[in-house]
Formats: sequence, structure tokens, C-alpha cells
Amino acid sequence: MHLQLRRIGNSQGIILPRPMLQQVGIDKEVDIEVVDGAIILRPAKQHPRDGWDESFAKATEAGYTPDDDLFEGMSSAFDQTEWQW
Repeated sequence: MHLQLRRIGNSQGIILPRPMLQQVGIDKEVDIEVVDGAIILRPAKQHPRDGWDESFAKATEAGYTPDDDLFEGMSSAFDQTEWQW
């Protein structure tokens, strides 16, 4: 499909046909990125952490386990000088 760029204020844009947007599930918002010289549009996730549970489950099944407390045994200047028990 060949579309013309249109001037929109100080920017440029295109008008995408409704059937095309419906086909990919784009309703109101999109995530956009540039990959290898191409502009990629995807339906915006309603909740940014959607899919995390499945990803963690797959990682656990693959043998990955959460690290212990990464800050254990580390101290900062605040810990050394200003913290009082």
C-alpha cells in the first residue's frame, strides 16, 4: 500500500485505513520504534507488565532462579558514617 505523507502542524503523518488498524488490534494508542530502518507500530499494552508472569514461569522452568539479595554485604558511605542504631 502506498500512502502520502501529510503535514500535521510542524510534523508529518499518514492516515491508516480502519480495517488495517482493526486487523492488528490498534484502537487508540500505539507503541512505535525504529528497527533496521523500518518504523514498527504495535498496539500499546494496557498494562506495561502484561506477560511478566508467563516470562518468569518460563525462566523458572528453564532452570533460572532468582538471585539472593544483591545488596547483601555491601555498604555505602551513609552506612559507614551517618547511620545510627
